[in-house]
Amino acid sequence: MRKIVLALFAVLILMNGAIANDGKKLNLLPLPVKVNVKGGAFKLDKDCQIVANEGLVKEAQKFVKQIKPALGYELGIVEGQTTNFGILLQYDNDLKSKYGKESYQLNIGNDLVKISVGGEEGAFYAFQTIRQLLPTKIYSRVKLPGETWEMSCAEILDYPRFEWRGYMLDVSRTFCDADYVKHTLDIMAEHKMNVFHWHLVDNNGWRIEIKKYPWLTDVGAWRMQPGYPQRGDTTRYGGYYTQEDIREIVAYAKDRHITILPEIDIPGHSCALIYAMPEFACKNANKPEYIFNFKDFPQRGKPFQKHEGTNAVCAGNDDVFPFFEGIVEELVDLFPCEYIHIGGDEVKKEWWEACPDCQKRMKDEHLESSDELQAYFIKRLEKIINKHGKYLMGWDEILEGGITKSSTIMSWRGNRGAIAAIENGQKTVVASNRGYYFQKDQTDNPLHPKKWPGMMTLKMAYEYQPIPTNLPKEKLDLVLGIQSALWTPFTNKPDLWDLAVYPRNFALCETAWIPVGEKNWEEFQNRVLNHQLRLAYEGVAYWREESVKVGSWNAKEVNRADKISIDISKQLSQAGKYLVVIDHTKGNAGLNIQNVSFVKDGKPVALDYHFGSTEEGKDLDRMYFIDLQYLDKGAQYELQIDAHSFNGDDCQGDVYLFQP
Repeated sequence: MRKIVLALFAVLILMNGAIANDGKKLNLLPLPVKVNVKGGAFKLDKDCQIVANEGLVKEAQKFVKQIKPALGYELGIVEGQTTNFGILLQYDNDLKSKYGKESYQLNIGNDLVKISVGGEEGAFYAFQTIRQLLPTKIYSRVKLPGETWEMSCAEILDYPRFEWRGYMLDVSRTFCDADYVKHTLDIMAEHKMNVFHWHLVDNNGWRIEIKKYPWLTDVGAWRMQPGYPQRGDTTRYGGYYTQEDIREIVAYAKDRHITILPEIDIPGHSCALIYAMPEFACKNANKPEYIFNFKDFPQRGKPFQKHEGTNAVCAGNDDVFPFFEGIVEELVDLFPCEYIHIGGDEVKKEWWEACPDCQKRMKDEHLESSDELQAYFIKRLEKIINKHGKYLMGWDEILEGGITKSSTIMSWRGNRGAIAAIENGQKTVVASNRGYYFQKDQTDNPLHPKKWPGMMTLKMAYEYQPIPTNLPKEKLDLVLGIQSALWTPFTNKPDLWDLAVYPRNFALCETAWIPVGEKNWEEFQNRVLNHQLRLAYEGVAYWREESVKVGSWNAKEVNRADKISIDISKQLSQAGKYLVVIDHTKGNAGLNIQNVSFVKDGKPVALDYHFGSTEEGKDLDRMYFIDLQYLDKGAQYELQIDAHSFNGDDCQGDVYLFQP
């Protein structure tokens, strides 16, 4: 492993203050700004201790905790100013003044690793780089005895291109528990991302407890079926985060130098709100018959939202604004972020145009169009948000009809909203659906789970240019940064979210970090292959094209045994998370799957339990994730699928295993 690490570092050459990418495999992601590789290596062992300046001890403790599972022991930490051996962590005011608090500088020698940082954030990111410099197994969740933990001697100077390096997760359409949110924050932090946009409210569910209005979650957090409705299943689906959950997650994010941006979608995308509080719908408007019953739920690949009712709260109802202020008062107490995101996109304005109260509002305020009515509505929301010491952020539709310059635009329809905001003197974040919407397919591989229409490969994401590079500096300074997104209407399983996001999110994090002009696709994809091993050691699901067909099934045999058993001893190369895909290749009948497990010497050792099915054109949840904590290479392993066929015996298919 040491030779591999040294070889990886040998391709990092300092050339005119930049990195020369020669297509070799590089170990760091995102790439640092400047790297100078030297001879020799630093060895991390039990005798190594971290000497940290006052105020940086906590950052050292985080690093020690991160690597303890693989090491099997904790590095010592002392507070001090200098040392000749081990790791020295210290502030550098000159570094901060030049490059900001997220900057850091590493000088790795044979006996001493000197870390200079612009702030606590820089210290955290420096340790993430050190973790990547060590052998890949440092990401293991279990102790790996006998390993040598060395990293090549090098000088590294690093700081980000953008201050906003974000990722948005939609938990309205599909809910996830707090543990998955924390898992997401962990992976973000490891890759120097620092804003988690939490899409908490949309048509499909209200996911945050508001104590002043308990019916928002009592009613609006629940619907009849999850994202992939089962045949005839009317199980109530949903969930929400209590304010205790929110505080815990916000603190968890802060510890990783991540800011959480909350989004409460209003005035559009408000079906859940209106279903809970119908008094806020326009007069004479059809109330949403709760798309929550999914009676017209489309098959994958077709538009998701199919409801006839309004999705907009009434802009002519004065009670809406004190109601919104009651929400803001609780958001301000929960989220330290300087922004509150109000959505503002895709408002069904035809209901406003037919509403007497909205038309009266337009007449009284001398508004000539529904776009101007939207601008009026957003400006009133902004005054409420500003009153409580926060700034308004919204999707680029809030530009329609005119908006104040103090609001910040998040551009999702390409970057045209960002360009319009810049021309208007407004700050902006580019969250483009053309480059960073990761619910789109990333491959034409038939085994890939289908999501929204469209294709977004890793290469497309990496080569996407979020903003024109020829803008003058005063306009470029208005671009806070860039952000990726995952919308979840067709993915009701968090492991599928990881599969969709990784490795594509690496394209976003590198674009957000490294200087303009330093990206190189050929070199990047080589580093991604190396970096995926880290994800495997962490138990993170990620997409890879390579799969192994491990067996086949037919309905007659399945119905006789109620299970499929396949010897996979030769296919298991290491512990980690495996993806099992059950495919349908022939016949009109289908296969109902109850669970999939790995069985070691006759005893189950890992299991994924959920209902799935596969039949012609109607595959549902046929992907299973098996987390194998430990691999005994001398044992016999079987893949066991508990299943039975329905509607006859004339179907068959194959079983695939994706390896970490």
